[in-house]
Amino acid sequence: MTHSFVVHIPDAELEPEPLDPAQIVSGTPEVTGRVVWESADGKQLRGIWQITPGWSPTPRRTSCSS
Repeated sequence: MTHSFVVHIPDAELEPEPLDPAQIVSGTPEVTGRVVWESADGKQLRGIWQITPGWSPTPRRTSCSS
């Protein structure tokens, strides 16, 4: 089954997702995001993610393992 949805991005309220200071290579990046859909088993997520200028090699959650 395919799931579809529409999100008006400018209206999305994103939540802070703080980076571990050890992840920040340069600048002061700040990450925000919101999950808009999650599968019943929690293995798939759909969401919105934003990061301000700076550099971090792993700014977001890791993928789910099976």
